[in-house]
Amino acid sequence: MADDGDDFLPLEFVTKHMEEALPEAAKLSISAVETVRSCASIFIAFLTGQASHNGDSIDADDVISSMGDLGFDDYVEPLSIYLERFRRTNVYRKLVGSRRAVKIENGGVGGKREERERGGGEDDGEMVGGEGGEG
Repeated sequence: MADDGDDFLPLEFVTKHMEEALPEAAKLSISAVETVRSCASIFIAFLTGQASHNGDSIDADDVISSMGDLGFDDYVEPLSIYLERFRRTNVYRKLVGSRRAVKIENGGVGGKREERERGGGEDDGEMVGGEGGEG
């Protein structure tokens, strides 16, 4: 199989995650890794294509919604719960805060209002605005 570079997930990334999911003694063939890589890459492209039907940019809520639209209803609730918990973590605050800092440095508006307009919701604005502890 030819390496399509930009079209597929990195081979090392797929191999690492497959190895983590299998027993230690399991062996992976390159064709198995390439097949999973191809399928996962196509699925991601299909899912994000569906999620972007409403505009140029997408967020996690758009991706979860598109999963429901495509018939993956069993995954919508668990992913929504996971996303809500992730948004409450300091990791999420740091990610959003660093993006906001870049927007402000580059002349963007930033701030709570922009986060809500992006579809982040009330909780996102409160969490992002907090310094240090819980927002």
